[in-house]
Order: sequence, then structure tokens, then C-alpha cells
Amino acid sequence: RAVRELGHSPLLTKLIDPATTRTPPDVEHVMGMLDPEVRRILEGRSNASQLRAIAAACDLRREGFTLLQGPPGTGKTSVIISILNTLHLTQYQKLHKAALAEWKERVFPGHASGAGGPAQSSGNGGGGRGLSSILSGLSSAGGTQGLSGGGAGRMRKPRILICSHSNAAVDHLASRLLLEGLFDGTRIYQPHMIRVGTLHACSERVKVITLDHQTEDRIKQATGEAAEQLKARYRDAMQRRDRLESEAKGLGAELP
Repeated sequence: RAVRELGHSPLLTKLIDPATTRTPPDVEHVMGMLDPEVRRILEGRSNASQLRAIAAACDLRREGFTLLQGPPGTGKTSVIISILNTLHLTQYQKLHKAALAEWKERVFPGHASGAGGPAQSSGNGGGGRGLSSILSGLSSAGGTQGLSGGGAGRMRKPRILICSHSNAAVDHLASRLLLEGLFDGTRIYQPHMIRVGTLHACSERVKVITLDHQTEDRIKQATGEAAEQLKARYRDAMQRRDRLESEAKGLGAELP
């Protein structure tokens, strides 16, 4: 079915002949967005081909998608981790700058544009201590609900979706991230991750980041009325999930 429908895909020409739409990746542009120490680490552990792959995937000015090809042992997983590290940092830096500009405008109306240089986030899963305090300040000053457009955009933190054709491939990458973490220029940190999927489909080493495990852990930490509310919401969510899974199976059986 996938092969039949490929003829209608706008990606067909790019898949058959990617050179027709390929532009050389701007390695200097992407590396220049990073903290100097992060850049030094990435350049130290990557060869020229791998750096081009990182730049191609992380330069959001480019359109289309990036395909990494190479035989086993050529460092594809390491390149993917470097891509995730670069995307995570640059996207949080973008959010940090937008939040800081909005905070300055609210605190010093009309004077925000003249203050400060490029903002840096700490890069952790929460967007950094500075970002958290700025977001709290915005909330106290009237909330973030009115933010929209190309700026802070309601202060929604960046999210990166990792998917693959198999549970084992996703678990392999997740376990590498749990083991190695990401680097923000001063320290190794663990990004906040959620492994979506049923527990029996996940390997033991990544069950700690599954949605079910994290939900149950939060319920255990809650007390009093908050705990009861969380338990009720969790039961409702599980019932809805079971109904949707049952309906999806029935739908699959009806398809030709």
C-alpha cells in the first residue's frame, strides 16, 4: 500500500533523485548558533561528513528532510544524538530569547529592544533556571495566555518527536540518551523524555521514562485531594485509551 501511494507523494522526486533539491548544508551557520564549548565537543567527535549531516538536519532554514545513510558502525546513532543535542539547545535558546524580550517589554515598556545581548539557556529539560524564573514573572505580570505569533508563542517549550520502524530502535536511542545525556556547554544534563507505548513493548532500561511509569510516579508523590484527582484522571484516561485501541483494531479488520 505504501509503495502504491508513493506515486502521489510530493516527496517522490526527492526520494528518487535527492540531488535535484539538495543544497550544501551551512555548517558554519549551525555551529555558530552553539555555545563555543558545545561546538568544540561536537567538532571533536565528528568527522566532516558527520558535521555536514548535523548541519543539514539542524538548519531550519532548509526545506524537506535529511536522510542519513551509512553501513553499520559508521556512527549514525552518534550523529542522531548530536542532532538532538543541537536542536534541543538551539530551540531552547530561541524560546529563552523570546521569553526574555517579552519579559523586558512587560517590565520596561518601550525599552526592551535596547537591553542585553544574545540570551543563553541552560539547555535542560525545563528550559533552564533563568527561563523558568522569566516565565514565572510573566505569569505574575498577567500570564502568558496573550502571547502569540512569532515571539514567545504562549511560551510553549520545544518538543522533539523521535520515531522509528521498531520499538528496539527507539529504545536503543532512548537508552543512549539516558546513559550519555546532552551537553549545554557547562554540564551534562538529562532532557525530559516520555517513551510512548505499552510497557510490554519497551525494554527494561527505558521503562523509567514511559508515560505509564511517570504518571504512576507522579500519583505516588501527590497527597490528599490532589492524589485522588490524579487517580481519577488516570483511570479515565486509561479507559479512553482502551476504547480507542479497541475501535482501532476493529477499524483495521474492516479495511480491505
